[in-house]
Amino acid sequence: MKRVLLSLIVANISLFFISLFFGSYDLTPKELFNSLYNIDKTAQENIVLWQIRIPRALIAVLAGAGLAVASGIFQSTFRNRLADPGFVGIAPAAAFGGLLALNFGFISNDYALSLLFALFFTCITVLALFTLERHSHVSNSLLIFGIAINSLYTALIAVFAQSSSNPQARSFLSLSMGSLATVTWQDFYPIAGGVLLAIAFLIFNAKRIDLLYLSDLEIRTLKVKPNRIKIEAGIAAGAIIAFATTSLGVISFIGLLVPNIVKACGIYLHRYLLLLSALVGALLLLLADTLARSLIGNLELPVSIFLVVMGVPFLIGLLLRKKEVQSG
Repeated sequence: MKRVLLSLIVANISLFFISLFFGSYDLTPKELFNSLYNIDKTAQENIVLWQIRIPRALIAVLAGAGLAVASGIFQSTFRNRLADPGFVGIAPAAAFGGLLALNFGFISNDYALSLLFALFFTCITVLALFTLERHSHVSNSLLIFGIAINSLYTALIAVFAQSSSNPQARSFLSLSMGSLATVTWQDFYPIAGGVLLAIAFLIFNAKRIDLLYLSDLEIRTLKVKPNRIKIEAGIAAGAIIAFATTSLGVISFIGLLVPNIVKACGIYLHRYLLLLSALVGALLLLLADTLARSLIGNLELPVSIFLVVMGVPFLIGLLLRKKEVQSG
């Protein structure tokens, strides 16, 4: 396990520095070295590196790690390996919260208030999904409710974005596929604080979350309330989604890919599942963002395009595998 963790850490650090070279303005190794050790705020390569590339790469690492960890938690709390926050309406809820603040003119560029709205709608949606699933007797009810909630928020986002007089709100639809094109140091600090605190809380409570592999009845025999574990973990994971979505938009498929890849390696205890998911998620989003900004000249592609290309075949394979297991 230590060797795997070390390998992933080395891979993340290596890709982090590689990503600094690429974009609409490519840096040579000499320019990168000079910019790292001789900070001249007026030089173009230094502006590109310190004001654009470095905060963008750091946010990709943090957001990728956070999204993967949050998705692993949702898969455990909902007991469904398809519980991706983008699919079940949690990430669109955060996006709608931020848009609502913009639409009614509560903010112009106030990140903090936008984040509060995102947190509120995320928490409400998480609690609603827990409540609906608990009172449903239909199999796969989470996916049914999630698709309905996702569709509702997507429709509301389209209506509010198109009808708003705020230019920021009208451009909100461009975040529907997720992008790191506009992130700055101003986005980095709240994401760093919020995501790292939430991940630390979840890892600290990993042994309690492991109980969710048991049935609710078995958990109660241990004199533990299963709903309390689900709500606490779900709210912490929802906070991660709110922080990431407020700056990056809705990024799907990381949650579907990463925890399932880790579980496919036979790792289920949450202490290790969350750590490995964080490292793989960081690596995956950093890779996707590097490709998004450098693959086609000066054209900036939505980061989720690359995640969808990887995620759709994985989703089909996962569904077919489950069908084979059930039929067998």
